[in-house]
Amino acid sequence: MSGETEGDDVNLPLTVSELEQQLTNGKLQRVYLLIGDETILNRQAWNLIRQTALGLGGEAESKAATSSWNEASYSAAETSAREVLAAASVLPFLGGRRVVRVVDVDAWSAEEVQTLAREIARLPESACLVLQAGEGKQELAPLRAAVESQGSVVEIRSPAVSALPQQLVEKASRQGYRLALALAARLVEEVGADLQALETELAKVIAYAGPEKVIERKHLQAVQSLSWTQVSEFRIFDLADALAEKRTAAALKILDELLAVGRPPLAILATLAWYWRRLLITTEMLAGGAQPQAIANVMGLKPGALRRLLAHARRFSVAQAKEAFRCLAETESDIKSGRFEGAAALQLLCIKISRV
Repeated sequence: MSGETEGDDVNLPLTVSELEQQLTNGKLQRVYLLIGDETILNRQAWNLIRQTALGLGGEAESKAATSSWNEASYSAAETSAREVLAAASVLPFLGGRRVVRVVDVDAWSAEEVQTLAREIARLPESACLVLQAGEGKQELAPLRAAVESQGSVVEIRSPAVSALPQQLVEKASRQGYRLALALAARLVEEVGADLQALETELAKVIAYAGPEKVIERKHLQAVQSLSWTQVSEFRIFDLADALAEKRTAAALKILDELLAVGRPPLAILATLAWYWRRLLITTEMLAGGAQPQAIANVMGLKPGALRRLLAHARRFSVAQAKEAFRCLAETESDIKSGRFEGAAALQLLCIKISRV
């Protein structure tokens, strides 16, 4: 069928939710290109495709041994396009689908990308090729076009914060639990928008609820990991202060406290990035001659918060503030790629910012 599905516009990229709906309706493509760096959604999309293609359904673990004959995973940094094509063209054992996954596709040269793009149309009907890349590099354009004509492009984007409570409600429902929207919103408010942290916290709450299939406030309150909010809600801003003031020893001490009470590293980083984005904007406005009241109006700040932000912004040039923000982005990449463990990456970040 070459990726065409009745009534669908195959040129439009899918969201992960749309991918799930398509697979539920039995519309499995020969090739997918997953574009985006969001770890949780990337894993979810891959698992949906894998389980559908291999017929695992709800018995993924029990069938893992036999399904392993029909799947292979590669890194583009270590594998050529020709090798991937050869692997995907192998006939599946005992019929069914042959699933081949390739991560870090954006590591391929333009020549490798062109090679794969030219040959995708020749993949056998038994193939299911899943290509994963970060946010679309221009060099991937030929590959994207080829996938759009033969399969589906899936854009891995973090959902809006406003959509997260409903997603938690649905995730709990799929596991047999009822979670009120108001409680889900509280969980998002407490934990933040980090999908990994939310998934972890929901799993803990469900585990605590056990046979009680209706999740109540007492379950949220009883989960020990939520106690970090009582300690860290203000301490995380103390950490931002210490970093902005280049008090490295104090920053490392506060960071240890936050990690000790269970604050997820990516959640800490998300708050720091939020604060530093405001600091960078303030630094740029000050450099442009803006008055404090104009900055307060843009930021929506009260006098106390404005004074603190101005004091921090005046410690940095625009170039220094941008470099510190670049360090934050680099730290996120280090954690998500597994290059550094979360705590170590944040400790290194504190040292980097002190040297900006």
